[in-house]
Amino acid sequence: MRTVFPFLFVLAGFVLNLPAAEPLRVFIRSGPKSHGVGDHDYPAFLRDWVPLLNAAGAKAAGSQIFPTAAELAETDVLIIHRQVGGDFKPEEKVLVDAYAKRGGGFVVIHAATLAAGDDSVLYYKDLIGGSWRHRVTKWKEGPMQLRFTDRDSLITQGIADFGMKDEIYYDMDLRDDIRSLAVAPTPKKKGDGFEEQTQIWTYEKAGAQRAFVFVPGHTYTNFSRSDVKTILLRGIAWAGKRKNLDELTKPKLVGAVIPPEVNNVTTTVVSEVAPKKGPSKVTAALPQRAEKIEWGTGTKVFLIGGGSSHDFQRFFNLADVATLKAAGKFSVNYTESPVDFVEHVKTVDVLVLSVNTPAFATPAARKAIFDHAAAGKGIVLLHAGVWYNYKDWPEYNRELAGGGSRGHDRLGEYEVKVTKSEHPIMKGVPTSFRITDELYYFQPDSAGTPIEVLATATSTQRPGTYPQVFVVKNPKARIVGLTLGHDARAHSLPAYQQLLQNAILWTQEK
Repeated sequence: MRTVFPFLFVLAGFVLNLPAAEPLRVFIRSGPKSHGVGDHDYPAFLRDWVPLLNAAGAKAAGSQIFPTAAELAETDVLIIHRQVGGDFKPEEKVLVDAYAKRGGGFVVIHAATLAAGDDSVLYYKDLIGGSWRHRVTKWKEGPMQLRFTDRDSLITQGIADFGMKDEIYYDMDLRDDIRSLAVAPTPKKKGDGFEEQTQIWTYEKAGAQRAFVFVPGHTYTNFSRSDVKTILLRGIAWAGKRKNLDELTKPKLVGAVIPPEVNNVTTTVVSEVAPKKGPSKVTAALPQRAEKIEWGTGTKVFLIGGGSSHDFQRFFNLADVATLKAAGKFSVNYTESPVDFVEHVKTVDVLVLSVNTPAFATPAARKAIFDHAAAGKGIVLLHAGVWYNYKDWPEYNRELAGGGSRGHDRLGEYEVKVTKSEHPIMKGVPTSFRITDELYYFQPDSAGTPIEVLATATSTQRPGTYPQVFVVKNPKARIVGLTLGHDARAHSLPAYQQLLQNAILWTQEK
């Protein structure tokens, strides 16, 4: 026994001093933009994902020009995200063949699944496991629903089925030996519903290449979704033959993954041969309210929602609660009941008000909110919470919000620009980011509490630049206004999640 312990100490020292794994080397093969605003934005993907991958610990580079032999020699995973990804020149094909033979990894996204022509379909199919076939394969742009069919894959673990606006491909030419990870309903009628076909798969050859293929990717904003980011980053790690597929999925880069009951959103799939009874829908049953309110450790955060024009339960309850719990700093509860609110509000540190129903504003609830503010506690006014909701309660907007909104752009993509990046609420938030949301026309009230604007957005539908994130300079309470948050495309965006967490933390600073 005396000789064992020194040996163990030496062994332990050896293990502790083992060199760290080399960074995964990634090259993004991009191309020029090929579609309208917000679609097939290959330059934007190249611009955003090279730094994202580097921040995640990879060693990433990329170009719209095919990589040189030297660059491929220094590449573990080649991401192809461009129009007609299988369009290789003869000299490029030689490099691809050598890269595949030595075990290089491929990640192929959306239109990069297209081969150059019928004569190259079989080659591309053998390289990545499948290919778009001209005059056979079809596409459908609009709402789509991904259903994960392989839960044993480490790529899909913990990811809920989800819907989003994008584009499916169907009737592709796929090998029999691919591993299908997810399917989506197509417009092809099958029985009482629609035929599902593969949209995400993996393919590998023993001792040679691996390929991870992600057919969605038409709509650029979807690359900001936490679930899409997680799947792609794991797929990249898998293609690079890493043992830990979460090597790149850093929480600050990916954001909190929205749970199943939130992400399984209602999606409509419409077919040109749909039956008269109408389109099929995939829905999820959601709880109407929390069964009970209990507090744990950490900052006590009370989310208040309810009203019209928004799915408060899905997004302001389940999604935001998941985001805050993932931060590990908060104890969180949600209610839409003014009775529950009045009963518990005295015990909380921060109120997050997204409620827009006048029914909530009972005399007791109004008093409780202002008592909370007078006690110097925190308030975050979220999305619908900065609207002019109460005709008979002007003090809410004048004193708590410093103004309000009575209109917004149609739901769509726009850019948020940070105007005061040094403010603690903006820590970890990009200086500009794109979001699909309702751009609120928030107007400060000249007779109300002054505000300090931290981020703005410029409307393309009505002249003006409007506050999107701001601090209300209430003499006692610490109040933040955050206009973002209409649906999943906002609540799953890491920038939104970071802003919500930062806003709550800032209200607690002394």
